[in-house]
Amino acid sequence: FAFIGVLKTEEKCIQCHSNFKVGEVRGGIQVSVPLSNYESSIDTIFEQFNIFYTLVFLFFSVALAVIYYFITVIFAEKEKIQQLNISLEQKVLARTKEIEKHYEREHFLKKLLETISELNENLILSYSLSSIIEGSLNTLHNHADYKIIIFGYYENGIFYIRYVLGDKYELLKKRD
Repeated sequence: FAFIGVLKTEEKCIQCHSNFKVGEVRGGIQVSVPLSNYESSIDTIFEQFNIFYTLVFLFFSVALAVIYYFITVIFAEKEKIQQLNISLEQKVLARTKEIEKHYEREHFLKKLLETISELNENLILSYSLSSIIEGSLNTLHNHADYKIIIFGYYENGIFYIRYVLGDKYELLKKRD
C-alpha cells in the first residue's frame, strides 16, 4: 500500500517554517505499508465480499420471482372472480326478471280473483237479468287490465252489441 500527499503551509506552520507563505507547498509525505503480511486477510475479505454479493443477488432474484408468481396468481384469480361476478350478476338479473314476471302474474291473478268474487257477489245479490248484466259490466270495467267491455249476442251469424264500456272504442274499428 502506498500513499503520497502534498503538504501545504498553514498559519501554524509559519511559526517553525518562516521561509514559507500560507498556502505554498512546502513538501510532501509518502507512506508505504507492505501488504504482503495481510494478503491472506485481504483475500478472505474479497471472498466474503463476493459471497455476500452473490447471496444478496440470489435473495433478490428469488424475492422477485416469488413476487412475480404471486402477482400473476392474484391477477389470474382476479379475472376468475370478475368472470364469476359477471355470471352472478347475469343470473341475478335473470332471476329478478323471472320473479317480476311471477309477481306480475300473481298480481293479475289476484285482481282477477277479486273481480270474479265481485261478479259472484253481483250474481247472488241481483234481482233481475238486466241488473246482473249491468253490475257485471261495471265490475269488469273497474278491472285495470280490461280496456274495453263489450256485451252482446249472436243471432243468425251476426253479433249484436248491447253494451260497450271503456274509452278504447276505437279498438272495435280495427279488424285485428
